[in-house]
Amino acid sequence: MVDTQYGIYRPSTALTDPITEQILGYETIHVGEGKIIKAGDPASLYLTNAKREILRGDRILEVENLDVDTDFYPSPPNQDIDGRLIYLYDAITQAGAYQIVVANVGKDHGIEKGHVLDN
Repeated sequence: MVDTQYGIYRPSTALTDPITEQILGYETIHVGEGKIIKAGDPASLYLTNAKREILRGDRILEVENLDVDTDFYPSPPNQDIDGRLIYLYDAITQAGAYQIVVANVGKDHGIEKGHVLDN
C-alpha cells in the first residue's frame, strides 16, 4: 500500500531451549525502514532510514502502531522459576545493566511483566 511505513529485518540466530532443544523463536536484526512509493509488481520502496546495509533476503514488514504499555513495576515472581539464559543480545559472554537477554522461560512458566529474576 502506498505511503505505508515498513520495517526491514534480517533473519538471524535461532533461539533454542538448551533443555528441550526446541526452537523458541528467532532473533531478527532491524536494518532499516522505508515507505512504498509505487504499488505493483515490482513495487518501489523509498528508504527513509538504514541502520545497516540492506541485503538480498532481508524481509519487509508493515509497521503496526501498537498501543504498548511501557510502565511496569519490578517485583519477584510468586514462585521459584527454573530457567536459563539462552542468548545475550549484542554481547559475547557477559551482559550488563540495560542490556537485552533472552531466557527459556516466559508466560507459560508464570513470568509476568516486571518480574525480576536472579540466580
